[in-house]
Amino acid sequence: MFVGVSTWDFSSRGVSYDPDAANIFSRMTAPQSEARMSLINDAVVNMKDEGIWPNLDIFHVSASADSQSGRINWINGSYTLVAVNAPVHQVDRGFTGDGATSYLRNGYNTSTAAKLLQNSNTHGVVTLTKQLANRGDYGTSSNLIGSQSTSDNALFVKDMTASFNFSTITTSVKSHNTVSRNSSGSFDVYKDGAYVSSVTVSSSARENLEWYMCGYNNGGTLVGTTRQVAAMYAGGNLTSTQIAALNTILDTYFTGVGIS
Repeated sequence: MFVGVSTWDFSSRGVSYDPDAANIFSRMTAPQSEARMSLINDAVVNMKDEGIWPNLDIFHVSASADSQSGRINWINGSYTLVAVNAPVHQVDRGFTGDGATSYLRNGYNTSTAAKLLQNSNTHGVVTLTKQLANRGDYGTSSNLIGSQSTSDNALFVKDMTASFNFSTITTSVKSHNTVSRNSSGSFDVYKDGAYVSSVTVSSSARENLEWYMCGYNNGGTLVGTTRQVAAMYAGGNLTSTQIAALNTILDTYFTGVGIS
């Protein structure tokens, strides 16, 4: 899915960018500031240095200058987010659904994903607001994280057929949460780049469903949330060191656009 080509010539600025960062800029239709381009370029370079970039299928940063640039997939031109029923985009914050009918979809299907495999996968989300509900902020009924559950200090995770509430997590207003699996028998949960817990549960075949943002796909039906989503990503297994590094990379970008 492709939304257009930039109508501005960023190459004339005389700055050398990483080729993948330049590809991101080429898919942004509105001119971006040099400061923002530098933040994006640094994030891409650092993700490559840490070995994160080649492990990802999708990397959406919706805390962006405009709605269009917040819907592209940084990794490549595939899986561009499409808005359904007008989710609200706030500059440098992200997208918010109404919890009922508005969300985003990107055509990403775990049953055919290149990097996200049954026994080797990572997926995560950054949210900036709260909602007391056992509802995922992205993904499908088999792969999701809700940055807050029905308890104010809890995290809701569903992996394959099992759901879990992590009630000992203090979920701050800004919350970066990650699930990573590198075996058939268990997966690990991370909060803001730090290890939280390992959960013993067997994997199962990847679900044939498209991923949503601002809610999750439950057999073709939206289960929506009202949490504001600043970023979402998915792909192959990342190590604990890489997950910590990704949290630092995202925090650097967010600080640069005014998110604390």
